[in-house]
Amino acid sequence: MSSGIALLQNKADEHSLKHEIQSMVGSIIFPTMPEAIDYNKFLKKLHKYFEVRGIGSPTIEQLGLLILGDEWANKSEELLMKIKNMWYDPGKIETLKTKNVAPLKNPKEGTTWSKKRTLRTENVSAGRSRAYDTEQYVMDK
Repeated sequence: MSSGIALLQNKADEHSLKHEIQSMVGSIIFPTMPEAIDYNKFLKKLHKYFEVRGIGSPTIEQLGLLILGDEWANKSEELLMKIKNMWYDPGKIETLKTKNVAPLKNPKEGTTWSKKRTLRTENVSAGRSRAYDTEQYVMDK
């Protein structure tokens, strides 16, 4: 029974990964330089898909069929080499390295734009100093 559940789970994972990979193809395969973050996510999903299927070293046909669908055989040799390099030599694909920019936040009441406002109390020890003890200077006549 547990092997049947695992088989069904693998099929569900395979189907969802295939759908996610095919939805990312437009932003990864066709631009000359894809975004580095998207490219890494795509590669992780690609490796996970073939891991679920039990394929350690997929062929060009398997990669093309997954990524481009039934029309993979009609695509250019250059595009098929790019797909092959994604699996076997992912460092050959040049990517755009962009930084994530933090969204602007509206300041909350009681804060400033750059720092949170904190209440500071200073320890005043001068009140306990002997220099401020006036009783020692008073003389009785």
